[in-house]
Amino acid sequence: MGVATLGKDHVWELNLAARAAWMSYIGEMTRAEIANRLGVSPARVHRLIELAREKGMVRISIEGRPSECLEMEDQIARAFALQSCTISPYLRQELVTEDIAIASVGQLAAQLLAQHLMQPSVKSVCVGSGRTLLAAMNALPLVPRPDLEIYPAAGSLVDGLAMDPYDVISLLTERTGGRGFQLPIPRYARNKGEADVFTSQPTVAAALKAARSADVFVCGITSTAQLMGKADHASASNGLIGAAWASEPACLFMGRALDKNGGAIAFEGGASLLGVHFDETRLGHAKGARVFCVAAGESKSTAVLAALRAGALTDLVIEEGLATDLVKALSKGTQA
Repeated sequence: MGVATLGKDHVWELNLAARAAWMSYIGEMTRAEIANRLGVSPARVHRLIELAREKGMVRISIEGRPSECLEMEDQIARAFALQSCTISPYLRQELVTEDIAIASVGQLAAQLLAQHLMQPSVKSVCVGSGRTLLAAMNALPLVPRPDLEIYPAAGSLVDGLAMDPYDVISLLTERTGGRGFQLPIPRYARNKGEADVFTSQPTVAAALKAARSADVFVCGITSTAQLMGKADHASASNGLIGAAWASEPACLFMGRALDKNGGAIAFEGGASLLGVHFDETRLGHAKGARVFCVAAGESKSTAVLAALRAGALTDLVIEEGLATDLVKALSKGTQA
């Protein structure tokens, strides 16, 4: 079934084909599940997936996206002056899970990052950690860049001086053949004196200086539930469980706690994160540096909105459920 046989509804048919391909290859849904979700027969699902293959939407990754996602991408990018907003299609409805959302966003983020890392002008990258970033690095194709320098956005030791289970430096180094660096210090300092001890070390200071001048920053986002230890996978996410805050945070983003309006919130007692803070990357923006935020799960809508209001990122990669919540917020006039 080619475009020439689709008649006046061919755009809608291609839209359905892209959605069916995402559900099949990324969502791992059966043909019967896809048919039920789209309201079509299993035979038509088979034809839609074949059409997606024929039109080049399905290769190693899925290139096409439904028009609903493209419309929301434009709306969000315009509202927050982003260079790009990219949305992975919503894969399930009643059975939606965070793991499925993370897998979907991870696949899409991997495609975008590969495109940027292949550019010769990108000499260094600074990366955070987290489940969604880990999914993106696992999906990243081989990008031969032996000249690339890869820096962590923060200390790699979390609660109890344990290694961060969601660290991605080694994976990115493996995929690119670049030179990866680590910051073998705690992510969180309890007071200014403790922070000074760690950051005054010459090797740590040099690594942080290089990280701050990176050409590309790739980061995740930590929601209030994760900060307060009330979400799955929160215990090793940042080393800040149980920390005292001057007021309730909406999120933790690139070394800064933010309220729902995107304003910075101080840690009590002079505590701080040891790493690159987003306000230190703004000078790089003028030189063309990009700050990618990768997030999944509708529970992070408030957190992502706070980061957007702070004006701290240039590019956003999210999934359709989360994007829908952001667009609803925009329609209510709640954007900054």
